[in-house]
Formats: sequence, C-alpha cells, structure tokens
Amino acid sequence: MTTHFDAIIVGAGQAGPPLAGRLTAAGQRVAIVERKLIGGTCVNNGCIPSKTLVASAHVAHLARRSSEYGVATGWISVDMAKVKARKDGIVLADRKGVEDWLDGMEGCTVFRGHAQFTDPHTLRVGDEELHGDRIYLNVGGRAIVPDIPGLDGVDYLTNVSILELDTLPTHLVIIGGSYIALEFARCSGGSGRRSPWWSGARGWPPGKTRTSRPPSRRSWGRRHQDRPQRRRCAGRQERQRIRTHPTRRRRPDSG
Repeated sequence: MTTHFDAIIVGAGQAGPPLAGRLTAAGQRVAIVERKLIGGTCVNNGCIPSKTLVASAHVAHLARRSSEYGVATGWISVDMAKVKARKDGIVLADRKGVEDWLDGMEGCTVFRGHAQFTDPHTLRVGDEELHGDRIYLNVGGRAIVPDIPGLDGVDYLTNVSILELDTLPTHLVIIGGSYIALEFARCSGGSGRRSPWWSGARGWPPGKTRTSRPPSRRSWGRRHQDRPQRRRCAGRQERQRIRTHPTRRRRPDSG
C-alpha cells in the first residue's frame, strides 16, 4: 500500500527538520526519512562535536599560559576520555532535541531506513512505499579519502573517525587546508600535541575571503607548535611516513 504525502524530505540533517516545520506550518502533510542518525552531519559528526573539542583545547591552551597572568596551575594534562565523554553528551542531547521536535511536529511522520526511488514521485523505505508531490533531498556529506599512493596501507583518520578517539595521538599529520582541517589542527595543537598541517591550496584556508580568514600562518605558529605548510602529498613510504614536496616547486617527477 502506498502512503501519499504533500512532501517527502530525505535526510533529517541540518536543513530537513526546519523545512519540515515550515511545510507542516503551511498545512502540508510531510514525511521525513532518515537512514542513520537524526540531526545529520552537523549534530553528530560535524560542527557540534568539533566545537566541543575546540573548546576543550582552548581551555588547555589558556591553562598552559596561566603563569603569564600570575596564576599558578602546575602540570597541565588532557584527559581525552573525559573530553570525548563531554562531546558525546552534548551530541546526544542535541540529537534528542531534534528527535523530540520531529516526533511532536503535527503533520510530520518520521520513517527510519534507506530511501530508494521507484519512480520520480515514489520512494521505498523498507516495506513502506511513499508517494510525494514534491521530494526534497537533504542527504548530507561524507568524507572523501584522497587518492594518495599507499594510503590504503595507513591507519588514517577522517573527520568522523577522529571524533571517536579517547586518547591523544602523540603526533598527528593533517592533510587539507580548509576550515575542518583548521579545527582539528587547533584541537591537537591546543592540547599540546604536534600537528603538521599540509595544504596544496593558495588561500589559507581556501575559499575564505580576506575578512573571514583566520589568523595568519605566523600568528598561528605563535599559538601552536606547527604552522600550515603549502605542500602536496606524493605518496606513502615505509613505516607510515608520508612523502611531500612544496607546491611552489616543480613536482619530483616533472623532469
């Protein structure tokens, strides 16, 4: 049996629930489909959890500088298990908030499962068949692993898996120069770990205007152990080492 809706939203991430709220407020009957976690990327493995790690790193950074302000604190250490537990608690509370909002939204029905099109206006979700006059796709984002020779033999982290660490890596290499890389470099550097950061882009970070860019490489280096470097990854060598070369020079194989 097919259930009809005025609108079907695939994905309960950052845009899906507010859209459902606007449509139901206009009197429409809405279905929202989510195959994994309500709240999507932002709530579960994006801006919300990363900002909690940045906050903890900032507190650690200030604590290390406390003597500059005449405050004696002694040896500063970071308990990553407690940092992660705090992050998990905030994520869980935010996710539950979105779930409760959708569950209490009059005119909105939540379906859990993977949505598949069977025709331009019909979706199958498990054993359910949903027909919608309009279908909105809000399917979120996922990590793209770069094509670096030998990377498949390295136990690398993505923006998702790094959030599950409960111990601090002694040394973390960050490949990529955008704002997500900046956040994790700040988390690692603020927690007292070395985090070399390589980007092949000209801007720092790329895509940002002059007024919206963060501090310069020099000022970043004053606060953290490593400055961003414009380098490209050429491949992996033995013992999980990554070989790079500066982007301002010719490639090693360019003759």
